[in-house]
Amino acid sequence: MLTEFPSPMYALPEESLRALVGEEAFGEWRLEVWDMRAGATNPPPVLRSWQLRFVFFNEAAAPGRLVNQETVTNTVPPGQMLFHVVDVPAWAVAVTNTLVYASVPVNLWFNQDQAPYGTNTGDVLLLSQSTGGSVTLTAGSTPPLMPGRRYYLAVQNTNAAPATYALRVDFNVTPLTNGVPLFGMEAPGSGPRYFSFEVSPAASALVIRMTDLTANADLVVRKAPNFPTLAEFDYGSFRPGYMAEEVVIMTNSAPVPLTPGTWLIGVYNRDTAPASYTLLAVEQAWTSPIITLTNGVPYLGALAVDEIDYFRFVVPAEARRAQFDVMDPTGDVILVARKGWPPATLDNFDYVSMNPGRSDEQIVLFPDSDPIPLAPGEWYLSVVNGSGNPASYVVRATAWPETGRPVTVTGATLVGTNLCLSWSALPGARYYVEGTETIEAPQWVPVSPNLTPTNNPATWCIPLPSQYHFFRVVDGIRGEP
Repeated sequence: MLTEFPSPMYALPEESLRALVGEEAFGEWRLEVWDMRAGATNPPPVLRSWQLRFVFFNEAAAPGRLVNQETVTNTVPPGQMLFHVVDVPAWAVAVTNTLVYASVPVNLWFNQDQAPYGTNTGDVLLLSQSTGGSVTLTAGSTPPLMPGRRYYLAVQNTNAAPATYALRVDFNVTPLTNGVPLFGMEAPGSGPRYFSFEVSPAASALVIRMTDLTANADLVVRKAPNFPTLAEFDYGSFRPGYMAEEVVIMTNSAPVPLTPGTWLIGVYNRDTAPASYTLLAVEQAWTSPIITLTNGVPYLGALAVDEIDYFRFVVPAEARRAQFDVMDPTGDVILVARKGWPPATLDNFDYVSMNPGRSDEQIVLFPDSDPIPLAPGEWYLSVVNGSGNPASYVVRATAWPETGRPVTVTGATLVGTNLCLSWSALPGARYYVEGTETIEAPQWVPVSPNLTPTNNPATWCIPLPSQYHFFRVVDGIRGEP
C-alpha cells in the first residue's frame, strides 16, 4: 500500500525578510504561531507539528582570513562565491590584493563593511572575469584604504564549472633609513610588521636593534625577496620580556653573509599587550680584518707601533663563564672587549684590561657581570699596542658551562721539601697562589707565576722553608709580570 503525504503548507511572514539578506544566520531563531481563527474551543486547537527551514540567499562558507604575504588556495563551486576578510594594520599605507591565478575567469569583489554579493551597498568590482591580476588600495584609491579596519573580498564564479584560485594580500613595507630610529607600536595578535633596509656595496656589517620595548616582541631578518617569519628567517633575536633585541650581520656571517641589496625585517608582538618599540638599522663599513677565535685555541699575533688587532668570539648558549686572555706579550698591550657589533676600540668598549708593562691581560665574564652580563652571541676583542715598539702576544678566548667558583683548596701535602697545594680548577682557566706571614693582619703577596692548569684538581708546589705560612689560590692573573 502506498501512502502519499500531503504537500507542506507554507506560511509567509507578515514582514519581509529582505532586511536580513547579507546578515549572518548564526544564532538562535524562534517561530511564533498565532491562531486567530474562529471556531471550536473545546478541546482547544493544537499545533501538531511544525518545521522551520532556512533557504539561504547564498550558502557560502565562513570567510577566511587573509594574512600578509600568505597565498590562500581554494575552489569555488559553479555560480557561487567564497569570502575572505583582510584586517589592515594601523601602519599600512597600501595593500595589494592579488589574484595569483584562477582556473577559469572569476570576479573579485570588495566591500568595506560586509561580505560583498555583487548587489550590496558598498560593493566594488576590483577584477572582472580575470584569471590573474592585482589591485592596490591606498588612501587615494577607489575604494580607499582605511588603516586599522577590516574589509571583505569575494571570489565569484559565474561559470558552469568549479573555479580553483589563489589569492593573497601584501601590505606595504616601511623602508628604514641608515642610522635613523623609527618608533612603532604593534597590537597583540596583529601579525608581523615588515620593514626594509637597503645595504650599500660599501657595508661590511649591518646592525639592527629594537629597543625601548613595552612588551615582549621578537625580531627576524631575511635577505629579500622572501619575507621572514618566525619559522623561516636568516637571523632572529628572541630575548624574553622587555629585553632589547639585536641582530648583527657581517660579510662573513652564517648562514647568509651580508651582501648589498634589500634586507627584510619583521617585528612580532609575542605578548598580550601592545608592544611599543624603537627600531634602528645601521650599516657600517669596516676595513680592518677581524679574526674569529676558536674556543680555547690560542692565536699568535704581532703588532706594529700603535696597531690594533681585532677578534670575534661566539659565546655558546650554555656558557656560564667566558675568559679573554692576552699572554706573554713582548710589549705593553691593552685588551678591550665589547658585546656585539661594532668591534671594541679604546673609545668604545664594555671591558678593558690594561696592566702595566709586559703583564698578561685578562677579562673574565659571568652572567652577573657588570656593566654587561655574559650572554650568548658575538663578542669582540681588540689588542692594542701602546708600547711604542712592535709587540707580539698570544690571545685566547675560552668559554665553560660552569663558573669554576668558588675555588676550593682540596689538599696541602709535603712532597720532599715542597709544600704542594691542590684546588678545584677549570682546565684552561688561570690562577696564582698568594702567601702571607700572618693570618691576623694578612698582607697577601703573589708567590707563584700565572698558572694555567690542564687538569682538575690543579696542583702547585712551593719550596720550603718559606717566609710565608698561610696560602690561598686566586682565580685570575697577577697584575704585574
